[in-house]
Amino acid sequence: MGSTVVDTATGAALQGHPARALALAANSLAERGLALEEGWMVLTGGMTDAVPLEPDRPVTAEFTHLGGVTVSCGEARPM
Repeated sequence: MGSTVVDTATGAALQGHPARALALAANSLAERGLALEEGWMVLTGGMTDAVPLEPDRPVTAEFTHLGGVTVSCGEARPM
């Protein structure tokens, strides 16, 4: 089975820089009287569109300085 690149992006895709996306989130919270707290992990947003998982078809994300991660799901079963 071959592989297909679905999307690519850089950190600059988030408001021009990930720090800008974080500042936008912090400022939006402050307008509502809330704040980011020490120790919180903050994700600045997805850099690409979401990719649906299909049974038995793995999806891999590769990160320049972090490596990669592959996820997959098995066959859907009724609950």
